[in-house]
Amino acid sequence: MPQPQLYAPNGRPAPPVSGIGDEVTEINAQSPAPKGASSPEVNRDAGGDVDRDVDIVAEPGVHRTPPAQPQSEPEPSYEPARTATPLRYVPSFFGVVRGLVAQTYRRGVEIELMHRAFGFAALGFVTLVPLLIVVAAAAPLNGRSFPEWAIAGLGLSGNAAAAVNRLFGPSNRVLSTTTAFSLAVSAVFGLSFVAVVQTGLARVWELPAARLLSVWRQAVWLAVLLGLVLVGADVLGLLHDGWFITTLRWIVTVGGSTLFFWWTPRFLLEGRVPWRALLPGALFTVIALAGLRLFSAWIFSPLLVSSAITYGSIGAVLILVSWLIGIGYVIFGAALVGRVAYEAWQGGSR
Repeated sequence: MPQPQLYAPNGRPAPPVSGIGDEVTEINAQSPAPKGASSPEVNRDAGGDVDRDVDIVAEPGVHRTPPAQPQSEPEPSYEPARTATPLRYVPSFFGVVRGLVAQTYRRGVEIELMHRAFGFAALGFVTLVPLLIVVAAAAPLNGRSFPEWAIAGLGLSGNAAAAVNRLFGPSNRVLSTTTAFSLAVSAVFGLSFVAVVQTGLARVWELPAARLLSVWRQAVWLAVLLGLVLVGADVLGLLHDGWFITTLRWIVTVGGSTLFFWWTPRFLLEGRVPWRALLPGALFTVIALAGLRLFSAWIFSPLLVSSAITYGSIGAVLILVSWLIGIGYVIFGAALVGRVAYEAWQGGSR
């Protein structure tokens, strides 16, 4: 049986191709292609070979998904841990406390809590204290200077207060020897102290370090801290004794401190942690600072007197640095306890 003659779309006869049966008799370039498919095009190159270019057309009803476009990674933020032990499964109050203490200790070791407290104390004593001395000398309300601030914060009296007062020079000498350049240098180095606080809080909440553009947040936080210390220390001198004034003073102090330590991580961490997660840490910080003040009045006061007698002025300096270490430990440790308590409460509410 003779093979049917095939015609290419260009009108020239094509050579017979093996595998084509009798059902194909003629390919006409003018005939329309079946719906959903394209006509094969046969080209002959210089060597006599036949090139067949076949357009691949998707079958009806088949939708091809376009390739995914690269997207920018979202800003990392805090997410509550899913491994926290729910409170409803803990048999007693002591079991809750034991679980919180165990988780706090484990995470404190991971973030090197004690080392961060030492860094807080070292940079605070080297950079923040000189800045506070200058600010207190430049704007002394009611004649109160930085030594009086430190004495009030430590809860000292008698010989211990006198030992701290001898460490610092008079305010008029501070102002006469302070230049604009030294004040600017103190302010710049004060930002390094704020960076320690910012980095420590980021480690507590397991967040990446802040961006370089967040330096303005450090400057704003330092200015707010200086203003609060200035106002808070001098408000004590404006108020007189009496049960009503004393109660009002405690309410203002506790409320203002809670708002400040609630706002601090929210502002320094660029809003990556929700407000409700930061509230327990702020409450624990205020409670712990009140306990530290009582502890310093009972323990640090006699230690400061004995150290000043034994070692001289350097002994009083060591006690002050130890007090700053305690403040740093309270700030970072209370924030960590607040996070653990919040995650435990979240686990119990699910």
